[in-house]
This record gives sequence, C-alpha cells and structure tokens, in this order.
Amino acid sequence: MLDPPKVRHEMAAVQTHFKAKRDYVLHRLHAIGFSKGDQDIPDSTFYIWLDLSTLEPALPADSPIDISNGLSFFDALLKEKAIVVPGIFFDLNPAKRRDLFDSPCHHFVRLSYGPKMEVLKMGLDAIERVVRRARREGAVSDEPADVSPKAVRSRRSDSHTNHGHGGDPGITR
Repeated sequence: MLDPPKVRHEMAAVQTHFKAKRDYVLHRLHAIGFSKGDQDIPDSTFYIWLDLSTLEPALPADSPIDISNGLSFFDALLKEKAIVVPGIFFDLNPAKRRDLFDSPCHHFVRLSYGPKMEVLKMGLDAIERVVRRARREGAVSDEPADVSPKAVRSRRSDSHTNHGHGGDPGITR
C-alpha cells in the first residue's frame, strides 16, 4: 500500500521542515543569551529542554522579575501570551520524597518548535522581551504579542492585503 520511494521523500521533507524550525529556535535562544550548556541538540523530537541557568550574562541581583526557574519563567511568559512547560512537570518524584522546589528539573522548561514558524517567531519575541525586562535593558514593549489563532489569521490576512504578494505572510510590518 505504501510506495517506499514516496515515503522516504515525505520523511525527508518532514525532517528538513522540523530541522529548519529547530535550528531557528536554537539560534534565537542563543542570540537571547541561552547557551546550549551540556544539552544535546534534539534530533528526534520537536521539543527543546531549555536550561534557564545557562542564561548569560546572569541577571542583575535587583532584576524586576525572577526567571531563574521554570515556574517563574512560565508565569512571566504567560503575561506575554506565550507558554512553555515548567521542567518540574516532568520530574519523577515517587512518593513525593523531596520538596517540589528541590527538583533537578526546577531550572528547566520545555518548549516546542512544532507550531508554525510565525507563531514560533512571536513566542521567541516574547521570550526575548521577558529576558530584556529581567535585565532592565532598553525600551522593551510592555504590550504582549497576541498569538491567538484569530490574531495570527488577522495578521496573515493584513499582510496579504497590504503588502501584495511579496513578503512573509503572517508577519506584520
């Protein structure tokens, strides 16, 4: 029933698609200040296990927001209408032998590069705003990007009507 050459072609296309998104996300995270640390580059999933402790330079002691752990990073991003999953949600802690905040996963978040590229760009813009705000850097817009499906469709529609057939659909100018 399956045509092996077509299956291989489709498989290669999917791998290329997700590799491009993975590389974009990793590049943006590095530009924001997150180093890879001792983490492997994902090659068989569409998730990144981000170690928040790899942020360089370190945040100032008087940072207006704490983004050093998965829960506070999640909370800060939620205000930007973006989401990551705190690492402690993946911690195995049988019989609750240790306190939640002693988790080895506490300073990690998991983020997905499965969404469409335009949504990834908006999410990484939100991460960058949160980090810049935590560092007290420059003029950072206090307005969160609206990444709801309706807003994304609206921006896509606007970019097609206002910018002809050129440019990147979904990204407003």
